[in-house]
Amino acid sequence: MPQPAGPGGAPDRPAAAAADGGGPFGPGPSRPLVLGASVQGAAHARRGIACQDAFAWALLPGAGAVAAVADGAGSARWADAGARSAVEAAVSAAGEHGCPSPAGMAATRGGLGDSRPALAHAVSAAACAAAEAVRVRAADLGARPREFACTLLVVLWAAGNVAVAHVGDGAVVALRQGGGWEVLSEPAAGEYVNETHFLTDTGWRAHLRIATPEAAYEGVVAMSDGCQRAALLRGPDGRHRAFPGFLDPLGRFARRQAEGQGGGGAEIGRLLASPKLSRISDDDRTLVLLWRGAGDG
Repeated sequence: MPQPAGPGGAPDRPAAAAADGGGPFGPGPSRPLVLGASVQGAAHARRGIACQDAFAWALLPGAGAVAAVADGAGSARWADAGARSAVEAAVSAAGEHGCPSPAGMAATRGGLGDSRPALAHAVSAAACAAAEAVRVRAADLGARPREFACTLLVVLWAAGNVAVAHVGDGAVVALRQGGGWEVLSEPAAGEYVNETHFLTDTGWRAHLRIATPEAAYEGVVAMSDGCQRAALLRGPDGRHRAFPGFLDPLGRFARRQAEGQGGGGAEIGRLLASPKLSRISDDDRTLVLLWRGAGDG
């Protein structure tokens, strides 16, 4: 079952959820760690608008996990409902497709096959399920789909191997097992400044990006666009690069959590609601961490 986290109900107050080795297939020493939180941004609080970010996650058999993050469009009447419908449907669909077993991933690393097509299919199917769920929700209420517009990030974790499906802004970064951060999927801009693509757009599939990198990772961080200015830098070529000054402490925090130390998702919520991040962005902010379990390799 997907484990959703509802939006914060007050300015910069976190809504947090965590999976720290338990879940429907745990506990166990090699289970991945999943932690996440969302906070309502000050801009929405001033206007009396609920947090329009949403996230959900689920642990999968073996050493797998899936998480989804959605950011409702500020101009959409039911953006928060669209974001919640999208993440819950995406996580359910990815769970139905599953992910390769740890033994299968080990065989892949040993050169006996390539599991990336299966991972790509799973996250692509999750994005399609999310888009359909939002359209069904709109039809049920007699509304237009664009009134439920949202972006979408889906991350599938399989024993340190990762697949990403992405529509719109937000970003996914990963910490390589040998060290160093890598941007797996960067924000996508639309035709105009501050414009992006949404899951309810006509022809949204043309803007669906799938990433299945060959490397194995220690952990992954998925974020809504409210965290982009803190976690990413623009290089001279205009491409986004990971900012270690923000991400390295998150990595250390995740390692402590995987070892059973710390306060879980509530600590992420406090980070997101901190005065420093509130000054960087007055938008809603969401972070979700998927991390290698303490006993996993």
